[in-house]
Amino acid sequence: MKGAWGAWASAVAVTSVIWLLTDFGGYFWPMWVAGPWGALLLVSTIFGGKK
Repeated sequence: MKGAWGAWASAVAVTSVIWLLTDFGGYFWPMWVAGPWGALLLVSTIFGGKK
């Protein structure tokens, strides 16, 4: 699970930096990367993801 969370954090960091460099203060589109993927990881972590 650490690897999956690390990949999620990296993807969110990269998309957030892109957002900061291109559209700071505008629509925060990285939430569409962070939200669904993070929700799936959270459910998997809580309800028995492989350790």
